[in-house]
Amino acid sequence: MISRSRRAGSIIGATVALAACASLAGLSGSDGGKDAGVDAGHDAGIDAHRVDASLPSPRDASAKDAAHASDAHDAGLPDAPFVCTHASPVAAPNQISPGQKTVSFAAAVHMFTSGFTSSDQTMDGSAIGFDLDNTCTCPGPPSCASSSVSCDLNPGGHDLAGNEYGQLLENEMAAESSGDLNQRIALGQFTILIQVQDYNGGANDTNVFVGVLTGSNLGAVPKWDGTDKWPVDPLSALGDVPYDGGYTYAPSTGTASAWVNNYQLVAHLPPLTVGMGLGPITFTGGILSATISQDSAGQYSLVGQLAGRLTTHTLFAYAGHSGYYDDAGQIHKLCGTDPKFVMLQSSLCAQADIMGDPTLDSTDAGCNALSFALGFTTAPIQLGAPLASHYPSVGCDGSVTDCTP
Repeated sequence: MISRSRRAGSIIGATVALAACASLAGLSGSDGGKDAGVDAGHDAGIDAHRVDASLPSPRDASAKDAAHASDAHDAGLPDAPFVCTHASPVAAPNQISPGQKTVSFAAAVHMFTSGFTSSDQTMDGSAIGFDLDNTCTCPGPPSCASSSVSCDLNPGGHDLAGNEYGQLLENEMAAESSGDLNQRIALGQFTILIQVQDYNGGANDTNVFVGVLTGSNLGAVPKWDGTDKWPVDPLSALGDVPYDGGYTYAPSTGTASAWVNNYQLVAHLPPLTVGMGLGPITFTGGILSATISQDSAGQYSLVGQLAGRLTTHTLFAYAGHSGYYDDAGQIHKLCGTDPKFVMLQSSLCAQADIMGDPTLDSTDAGCNALSFALGFTTAPIQLGAPLASHYPSVGCDGSVTDCTP
């Protein structure tokens, strides 16, 4: 962004932040579908497209080099080209560890964290965020057309435009009775489940399956000790089979082309739709990167981050599940011509910094998404019976007013 100052102020200001960071913190629901995407179930054998973030940007690198060299020249320094380091997850290993591919486990997100600068770290010590569009914006040009330039957090071109709304929303929603995302997870109202299969249990493995499921209401406060049998929203799975006192699932979204390098798990995910407390939300261009650990009881857990893109359309659709009360006690949904939604729409559309479809990067198309990265910690769990998630009703009959080109 041109300015990185925190936006403080009124409830209206927080409402403008509402949907942009809906993935970072819970919203107030007024009362108590799944977007179409590319499914990649393990049993179906469909793998996510692996993106090599180390490849040179398709943008005109000479323009970046010229701008940087001009600045250096004016300062009396030797001319030197600008070098973008392209923050990316660890690459696949060259060799695998010995062992049978018999390790399978499921872990539930225990807590989300967020970062606002490239120096912020996840709980495993990794810098937050990646260069999702393979472009270091500022001093280089952006990867999509926008009315305002969203500068990457350098070094490395970390794409985190969406994270700027997170702290505002976290502070505002901490006072809400419904609680933010972490408070809802702590109460067992929902979570994100990560399923790992076909892992050899060693430091290095080149073909591991990673799937993502929505954990619906547990009906109790989680123990986080490996005994929680977390129900699974059937909309996030292709099917389920009772097995050995529990259940196994074929996630609707996953990849069998994930890898582990020095116990660092990396999965490039296809479009992913999960329930996030108030309603479903779809991530695109997702990268899951996490450290695998095993406790003394042999249970596995993950600590890392999920980075990706949230289109303005999916953010506005998510916002439609939330609402606010006026002085007369009437509920207003954030959609359509609602004044607060109009403010939200204007702010969010101006902050879009990336394309929702990674194949449209650097094609001069108009930005239609916000980049983000969420740090997370998990705890071992067991997969429970199928149970549908229930969300607050959506306003405006479910119609979505998106940004105008």
